[in-house]
Amino acid sequence: MALSDREQKLLEQMEQALYAEDPRFATSLKKPARIAIAPGERRHLLTGTLALVIAIGLVIGSVATKLVLLGILGFVFLLIGLFMLIRGLQAPVAAVTPKPRKGPGAGDFMRRMEQRWQQRREGDY
Repeated sequence: MALSDREQKLLEQMEQALYAEDPRFATSLKKPARIAIAPGERRHLLTGTLALVIAIGLVIGSVATKLVLLGILGFVFLLIGLFMLIRGLQAPVAAVTPKPRKGPGAGDFMRRMEQRWQQRREGDY
């Protein structure tokens, strides 16, 4: 859906205000997102993947040989593999997340946005 000329201008003004307020944050938004995996977490991903492959093999072997014990063992490996994969994928997110800055003017941006919102609602803008 295309934006109207007025909406395009408002969007450009908002982008310029964002660059003026916090240029480092604005440039970080333009960078493509990379999935960062810490070296210690690669072990979890590899272990999880290996456990899933073993689980699939055990389940297929259980069906082929009609041994219930192999199916149960395959299910256990499946759970372990999923747990390790989830654990390996969650940890980097916490490590990469930037901490909010606390300093003078940290609330200025929000205060100005609230003032602009009130002006728009009142029709002054």
